[in-house]
Formats: sequence, C-alpha cells, structure tokens
Amino acid sequence: LLSGTIASNVVRGATDKGVICFVKHFALNERESNDRNQLFSWCNEQAMREIYLKPFEMAIKEGGSLGVMSSFNYIGTEWAGGNSTLLTDLLRDEWGFEGLVITDAHVYPYMDTIAMSYAGGDLSLDAVGAWAPFDSHAGQLLDAAKNPDTQIGMTRNLFRASKNILYAVCQTWAVE
Repeated sequence: LLSGTIASNVVRGATDKGVICFVKHFALNERESNDRNQLFSWCNEQAMREIYLKPFEMAIKEGGSLGVMSSFNYIGTEWAGGNSTLLTDLLRDEWGFEGLVITDAHVYPYMDTIAMSYAGGDLSLDAVGAWAPFDSHAGQLLDAAKNPDTQIGMTRNLFRASKNILYAVCQTWAVE
C-alpha cells in the first residue's frame, strides 16, 4: 500500500508536467545485484496480486502511468517481457493500461523480441541497436514483418505497438 501510494503520487505529479513515468520492473523483480540474468521467480497468484502487483496497479489506475518497463526475470518458466498473461491479460485488459511497455535493457539471449511483440510489449530497449540498427532487434521485427509465415501477426503487432507509443507521447503534448 505504501509503495503504491508513493508510486501513484510520483507518477501523477510527473505526468501532470508532461513526463512519461516508466514504472519498473514489472514484475517480481527480486534481485538488483549479482546479475539478474535468468532469475526465476516463483509465486502464487494470490500473493502476486495482493503484494507484488498492487503497487504497479495503483501507479497505473490512480497515478495514470503511461509507461511500464518489463523485467529481466522469469515468472515461473516464462520471461516477464514475453509474458502475455502479464502484459496483455492483466496490464491492458484487466487494468485498462493504454500506454507503452518497454523491456529492460535487452541484452540477454533469452529476451526474445518477437515473443515480446506477441505478448503485448511495444518497444525493445536495445542496448546495441544504435550501432547496428538492422542487425538488431528492429531488424528482427522488420524481418518477421516481411516473412510470409509471420507477416500478418507481426504487422498487427507493429501497428499496435506504434499506436501505444504514439498515444503515450501525444499525452505529453496535451499538458499546458
């Protein structure tokens, strides 16, 4: 409750000034040192909803957050950034989130850009992409959009992601 109250007020204050606050790390990020690579987090749904997800829910519903950053860890055996139950079913469908979801620094091989896209993620925080844009995550998405086997799904995903990103950015311009 305390974390959620603080987060929702910080998010609301920043959003009122035209800033997109990315609440992070969504979700069950239980370690900040000794490398978060392939941390497996195990939890039942009741504890997740009552303890671990409540501050995120408050920051979104009460604070009006337009940004969420997914986490490095796995929830059970599924990477949080490629988890459609988390990013689409809960975040968007249940909580009504309309902003954009970005991955944490996309540096580990298990962080699958295509899975992120199908799960409801919008943007890859590609740490290498600035130096090799078409050999990076953007290139993977473009290749999948051109591939006849994945063209329709990826075109829909890229359209949705573009809409979510533009929606969040446009909300920052509405501030007087």
